[in-house]
Amino acid sequence: MHLPRIETVTELLHVLLMMLEVARTRMREEETHYHRFWQTLYAVVQERGPLGLYRGLAIQLMRQIPSTGIMMATYELVLYVYSAQSSKRS
Repeated sequence: MHLPRIETVTELLHVLLMMLEVARTRMREEETHYHRFWQTLYAVVQERGPLGLYRGLAIQLMRQIPSTGIMMATYELVLYVYSAQSSKRS
């Protein structure tokens, strides 16, 4: 069984959850007509089209991709150090 790489899954989740972030941000704004989640999503689609749900996605990914890379590099380094120490003990 082939499992997708964790970076791919992480970035896919960011794309899918971006519309939730847009709705949450709009609902937090003061003096806004956005009050309920589904109403907010509907209003954004009506005002800006479906792509309005992904406004700010490029910035979010530019911030997240380096973070994911650092996390994976750290994981690989810890795994390498741990396995090197384990092989010395054996």
